[in-house]
Amino acid sequence: MKQGSDNFVPESTPVIDLRKNGLPPSVDISANDPTQNWDNDKTEVYMDSDEDEATASLIDEDGDSHPITAFPFVLGRGTECDLVLSGKGLSRKHVEIVFQSGRFVVNDLDSLNGLKVNGYKVSRVILEESDEIKLGEVNLTFVSGDTDAEREASVVAPGSTNDPFGDGGGRKVTKAVGGIFSVALIIGGAFYAYKMMQPNQSADQLVQVAPKSKAAPSLPAQIPSNKPTTSTPAIIASAPPKPLSAPPPSISKGVKKIQLPVASIPEPVIAKPVSRPVLKKVKVSRNLPKAKKALASASTRYLDGDADALFKDLRIYGADSTLPLSLRTRLKGKHESLAAVYADYVKGQKAYAQQNHDGAFNYWTRFLEKEGRLFTKTRSLYADQVVLKVVDEYVTRGNKASQTGENHKAYKMWQKAVKLGDSVAAKIALDSVSAKSKQLYRKALRLEYVNASKAKALWQEVVSLVPPGTEYYTKASSKLAWYERWGG
Repeated sequence: MKQGSDNFVPESTPVIDLRKNGLPPSVDISANDPTQNWDNDKTEVYMDSDEDEATASLIDEDGDSHPITAFPFVLGRGTECDLVLSGKGLSRKHVEIVFQSGRFVVNDLDSLNGLKVNGYKVSRVILEESDEIKLGEVNLTFVSGDTDAEREASVVAPGSTNDPFGDGGGRKVTKAVGGIFSVALIIGGAFYAYKMMQPNQSADQLVQVAPKSKAAPSLPAQIPSNKPTTSTPAIIASAPPKPLSAPPPSISKGVKKIQLPVASIPEPVIAKPVSRPVLKKVKVSRNLPKAKKALASASTRYLDGDADALFKDLRIYGADSTLPLSLRTRLKGKHESLAAVYADYVKGQKAYAQQNHDGAFNYWTRFLEKEGRLFTKTRSLYADQVVLKVVDEYVTRGNKASQTGENHKAYKMWQKAVKLGDSVAAKIALDSVSAKSKQLYRKALRLEYVNASKAKALWQEVVSLVPPGTEYYTKASSKLAWYERWGG
């Protein structure tokens, strides 16, 4: 997208007496209808379904913030706008901002000098955070309330007090569970000691043997004597104590200790070494540096006029199977894009050599358009060779169209010649047509209240002289539309 010009055109608001009756359905008035542009009524506010989320503002060059409070939010120099601006190049109602599907959209209201966003001239675009909006010489910055920082602020950092799964929360839960378990062990030990101190119970009833486990048998336990003692016996943690219905025979014979088999220690399992796959050495192609260099310098070589040798290198390296697949894909893609542009240049050269000037002109214009999309800021050596011939052909065709009365076609041909090659002859022709259209329009204004029929005839001549989109075509067509609506 190319940037527009900053040569502002002043827009004057004409004074007109409009009737209050509506337009008949059979009449179709274009966007340049003066009754639409001169309406002083406030635009009806329309709110989107997501209106609660539409919080944004515009920051001017002085740093003042202007909140967007209603939709559509109209900006311009007219007093009926939501934000009244002053400066060169502004229209009465210049642009509007609407809120659709959760996004802010700015629309150009057919202003005379247009709308620029981030330096590019547009008619409608979705606004992003910190976009620069330029209306004439007025610069505004769009600021939205929805930023990434606000969303990140809501995320709980690990280890914070509000994080149930962070390190801090985990440590608190672990300490609480450990404390409860310790209290339970102390209470169980005290209860066990209390039972042993009872005089009506014998020591034989308090002897417990830990149940045997298949994985690892328990160690020998110390059996207390029949005399009362105040020492607390060891508590076996593998199973809680259970009262026995009758003491074992060894206790009744006066044996003080029970010798339990010593647990056997299992032999350690030695892990077998894991065999690791042997990595094969990948052979690097000797063409790899050359291929990368050819890809990096492809655009420069083409612009310098070395297309034939370049395409040969790209074909060779693109077919080399020893190169990485991704590199070969990029080499082939570069070759195809440049070859498609260069092919039209070659076809135009052949047609011109065969005296087929129309065919050469068609091929070369298509070649210049393709290359202009591929290289926006520069031209190749091939484009420099043919651009003057194409510009001269545009001027010649424009002159022929003007002589046959095809004024709109002639105007467009001259415009292309100026845009492509800055043709002096085309500039002179455009200036002459523009001056003539201006003179006819002003002459019609002077005759409007004296001879309306002659004034309309002059405005009709202006419309046929310059194409739509030009200044005096817009003004003359608006006058004709007004007379067609109200008669006279």
